[in-house]
This record gives sequence, C-alpha cells and structure tokens, in this order.
Amino acid sequence: MVVRRFVGPVAFVWAAVYVYIGVTAIPPAVAPRGRWDLVAHAAATALLAALFFEWLRHRPVSETPPAARSAVVGACVLGLAVEVVQALVPHRGFEVADLVADAVGAVGAVWLHPRVAAVIS
Repeated sequence: MVVRRFVGPVAFVWAAVYVYIGVTAIPPAVAPRGRWDLVAHAAATALLAALFFEWLRHRPVSETPPAARSAVVGACVLGLAVEVVQALVPHRGFEVADLVADAVGAVGAVWLHPRVAAVIS
C-alpha cells in the first residue's frame, strides 16, 4: 500500500514536532493545566507510538525487536528526553506524572492499534 511508504517520514516529522513543542517555553496562561496537561501528554505520545508501531511492524522480525516493544520504548525514551530538557526551560519542569501519562498513551496506542486496524480494514 502506498500509505505505508509515508508512515516512517510522518513518524519522524511528528517526533520533531513533539520535541519542539516539548522544549519550547509556553506561557503559563496558554499551557494546559491539571488533567488536560496529562491528556495532552498521553495523546501526543500515543500518536508517536502508533506511528512508530505502524512503521516498524512491517519490518522482518529477524531485523528488529518486536515492533510493539520498540514503539513503546522509543516513544517513552523520547518523552523522558523532553522532560529532562524541560527542567532547563523557563515555565516548564520535569514531572513524573507527565512520564506516566506518556507511558499510558504509548502502551494504549500500541494495544489499540491492531484492534482499530482490524475494524477499519
């Protein structure tokens, strides 16, 4: 399918946007608060993990670790890196709750992905 060819580049573009949004100073008046911040973290990381998973799942198994594990670990490591950098950015900070939301989003996306794909196709 032609769409599969573009999943990898789209995943890396989203990863760049994810990092940019994560490390840019956002004025406190505009930043999501409370639960919405966690929902935003989970949604952004879920999209990242789903794109990584879709890209990786068509690779031969002998070449890479299982796609689901790689997608979750990749998305969570990127989330951790962003949180570490946020500790240095004004009006931002390192928050464990954000890491948990990232992990929940990544695992949820990889768990839901095959179920949604089965319904769509």
